[in-house]
Amino acid sequence: MTDKVSDRLVAALPGLDPAARVNRTAFEDRPAEWVDVLDESALQEQTPTRVEAGGVPVLLWRKEKGETWAIAATCPHLGGPLQAGTIAGDTVTCPWHGSVFCLRDGALIHGPATTSAPAYDVRVQNGRISVRARD
Repeated sequence: MTDKVSDRLVAALPGLDPAARVNRTAFEDRPAEWVDVLDESALQEQTPTRVEAGGVPVLLWRKEKGETWAIAATCPHLGGPLQAGTIAGDTVTCPWHGSVFCLRDGALIHGPATTSAPAYDVRVQNGRISVRARD
């Protein structure tokens, strides 16, 4: 984001910390079509894994029984690496400032982030994991 865009955002929302107002995932070009991201055998259960989908960082999470979820790997608050966050149940906590997101759908549980993390549909075909942006 350019300084001019950031300055306009700050001016439009007076009284809030400027860093809290910027969604770090807002301008990502998330893939609308399926993008192959990883061999299924490379995704360990209960191990957050960062992959790239068309140049966009995505966090993959596989539960114990094989269900796989995907959300943005970048925290919308200040760009923290969610794959390095703490996982508890179906949530991930950003390691930088403690925002918590649901791994199932990216929903914001609590901030300081002010927006949810984008979520992705996941499919496995022929031993390959693919993702696409969820509507």
